[in-house]
Amino acid sequence: MFSYVEKQANGDILNVTTSVEHPDCPEVSGVVRAQAGVAGQWLQNHPTQEGKTLVTQIADIDPMGSLPKAIVKMVTETVLPGRYILFNDKILTFVYDM
Repeated sequence: MFSYVEKQANGDILNVTTSVEHPDCPEVSGVVRAQAGVAGQWLQNHPTQEGKTLVTQIADIDPMGSLPKAIVKMVTETVLPGRYILFNDKILTFVYDM
């Protein structure tokens, strides 16, 4: 994955990600990797709730195989919300260090 993060003049934060090939992470026999055409987040100050952040996410991701419904449910209801908490902590640290 390649990611680009930028803080806009108005304080918005943009994160854009895409899949890339890299020699330090070669393909592994028997492992199917998802491909992200483009994915990303747009973080804005919430327009009506002071101190809150509005997050808009887009994702054009091909899992490159079939996924059981139970796995999709687990990822969308458990894993992704937890990742947003981690993402929020990391992105804010990164942006304030920019």
